[in-house]
Amino acid sequence: MTIELTDDQVATLAAALGLDTTDPAADDLVAAILAGREPAETDPDLTTVEASTLTELQTLAADGLKWRDRQRHDRAETVVAAAMDANKITAASRARWVQRMLVDPDDTEVTLSRLPADLIPRSEIGRGGSDALDEDTGDTPRWVR
Repeated sequence: MTIELTDDQVATLAAALGLDTTDPAADDLVAAILAGREPAETDPDLTTVEASTLTELQTLAADGLKWRDRQRHDRAETVVAAAMDANKITAASRARWVQRMLVDPDDTEVTLSRLPADLIPRSEIGRGGSDALDEDTGDTPRWVR
């Protein structure tokens, strides 16, 4: 098979391959092209991997990312549930706190730890007959009509 190139095409190809553009030999062009296709054996960062091994590694990496995301979400749920149990946040704001925990866990944990416990009152407030003074001492004002 024969391929004919113009002088301009040869010069452009030689320049792209880093060769002398004045009069490159065809063998030099072919050798430079082949050298560019094969990784250098002296490069410690490159290695040849079979396609099946690469696919398996990519699958394992994807599984690892899913596991990491699940761990982060579980951690966020645990921290937010503990804040709800300590009456620091309301149940209605749970989803917002979980999302905030996923975005910036360190800052959110600090913020939740600084909130005082029992910030959200969950016990009944008022006179329901559970006062400390159950008996009438006579000094409490009475309503008169």
